[in-house]
Amino acid sequence: MSEPTAQHRGANWHKSPHTWLLIYILINLVVGGFIARDYGESTDEVFEQSRAVVALNAYSSCDKSDLKEKYLSLPSSIRYYGSAQTMLFEAAERNLGAVLDARPGVVRHYGYFVSFQVAIISIYFLAGVFMSKWTSLAVSLIFGTQPLLFGHAFINPKDIPLLAIFTAVVAAGFHLSRRFEKYSPMQLFGQPRVEWKQALIEVSKQAPPKAITGLSLITTLLVLARLFASQIVAGLVSFLFNAPEGSLGEKFFDVLAANSEGGTLEAYTQKGTGLFIQALYAAALILLIGLALIFWQQLTKQGLLGKAESTGKRLPLNLYLAAVGAGAVWGYAIATRVIGLAAGGIVGLCLLLEFRRKSVLPLAAYTISAGLVCYAAWPYLWAFGFPGFIEALKVFSDFSAWSGNVLFEGQIYSAGTLPPDYMLKLIALQLTLPVVILSLAGIVISLMVLKKKPHLQVKLVLLFAWFGLPILYTVIRNTVQYGNFRQYTFILPPLFVFAGMAVEWLAAKFQRRWITPAAALVCLVPAIISLVQLHPFQYIYYNALTGGVEGAFREYALDYWLTSYMHAAEWIDENLSPGSSILVWGGDRRVRDFVENEFEYLNPNHIPPEEYDQTDYVLVTTEFHLDEEHHASGKQIFAIERDNVPLVLVLENQP
Repeated sequence: MSEPTAQHRGANWHKSPHTWLLIYILINLVVGGFIARDYGESTDEVFEQSRAVVALNAYSSCDKSDLKEKYLSLPSSIRYYGSAQTMLFEAAERNLGAVLDARPGVVRHYGYFVSFQVAIISIYFLAGVFMSKWTSLAVSLIFGTQPLLFGHAFINPKDIPLLAIFTAVVAAGFHLSRRFEKYSPMQLFGQPRVEWKQALIEVSKQAPPKAITGLSLITTLLVLARLFASQIVAGLVSFLFNAPEGSLGEKFFDVLAANSEGGTLEAYTQKGTGLFIQALYAAALILLIGLALIFWQQLTKQGLLGKAESTGKRLPLNLYLAAVGAGAVWGYAIATRVIGLAAGGIVGLCLLLEFRRKSVLPLAAYTISAGLVCYAAWPYLWAFGFPGFIEALKVFSDFSAWSGNVLFEGQIYSAGTLPPDYMLKLIALQLTLPVVILSLAGIVISLMVLKKKPHLQVKLVLLFAWFGLPILYTVIRNTVQYGNFRQYTFILPPLFVFAGMAVEWLAAKFQRRWITPAAALVCLVPAIISLVQLHPFQYIYYNALTGGVEGAFREYALDYWLTSYMHAAEWIDENLSPGSSILVWGGDRRVRDFVENEFEYLNPNHIPPEEYDQTDYVLVTTEFHLDEEHHASGKQIFAIERDNVPLVLVLENQP
């Protein structure tokens, strides 16, 4: 049968699930661009921003001791987090916020949402290891429309990016394992016989003279640029510093000066020199890696690489390149959150258990690549080195820096005294009910698959471990948890894979192709309705097992990040008299950033309780019953509500 022509493939574009996934992602990105401004600031954003600033500035400074001091100036619970993705969000906020004339934080929120699209794509490819592409598409759509996750995707600077990159690591690793099936153990572990001296001579003979001349010229330029880096940068910065107003040179200088401390020419020159030197080192590294790959390719192409014993086939270079690429994703995950280490652990176990000895060398390439990327993307390691990495592991293996309270089943617990079923129950209550049912059915079905499909056994067991071991760890260690289970959203992808397996089993069992789209619709319709009804507070979602948001009110945490305060602040700015005194529970900074008029904001932690009623107005959340405990007598004049549930109140104190 002849291969389909390009024209024929183009006419059938709509028959590819890849195409529909791309369309869905594009729709998300467009919609997200319009609604990102609707989301208020969450509690953790200010801390993420402070650490991102330190990390970004590290790329323009070569002073290791100064970097260490800046990290030590951060709260101890903050400095140990990775910053690979938050640096990107902060850089986008700085450089695009003014260009787009967006309210502070909007670009950053959109960046979080973009990372959520990475999670959706990763879910699609992860599910594709276990089921058809069409079912995988359904799984990714169901995942992407979960109200809990969609709401967090705009306000959560830590857990959504971790969910995205953790899933990407495992998906890339599982697909890497498929490549191994094409090669024998000797191809991957056989000892190549290479006469290196002769190989170098032969490769050099085959190299075009122009390539050798170009390589020599580039190397010379890099060396000279490093030797005269200070002089080159000083001249360039001086030129840009004195560029006419409105010129292209001035715009370049504004980008250079954006993150510099101090406004002197010397400060800008120092920053520029550091950036220039790092760029030279990066260029040299890329050049070396490129030369090594070209050399290896020429060895293979010209037959100079010895053949692996007993196979008669050459070593598969593409496999090692794939391992390096997947390892880079892993390194980026670790530099995002140290728990990303576990994602590569899943991949490593998968390869070792499935392919044993023949996976050792590719895993070595995978790990080295991860280490290099992690170090490059996490400036914290530049200051503290490997001991700092170990310290971060210790901190997050027994995180105890948070000492607040948690509302669960109508009772208030301290964060380290939660019931053993806390996380499992919240997962069952905050995912949509069809997903919960399908996931449970899929877990049972996957146990059947373990017997019938040996090639999937290792990966399925690792999915169970991915979901179950963190929960087991929290129960055994009684770890600190708060903000519902947001810190553990990275364990959710296996549940959606299990749900997809249930859908595919049903379709195969009854031999009806319509079952997959029908199941997707059953999951999508109620989720989309909730997305619209709860906007922009989708993260407070609870399913019918609690009676929805209304049933969860005063039983479980709802707006625990107080993102509704932004909307209350906008109402205050438009409706209350400037100069009024307002008692703000939850932090007055949340209100100051979103108003134009001047008000007198008072923090309840900074004044005696007897003065609470002396202010003109009170802004108070209904979380932890604060409205009932402190201000039951105040006259309600405004409330932010969803599903008949007040999230935040504006009260007028009675004279």
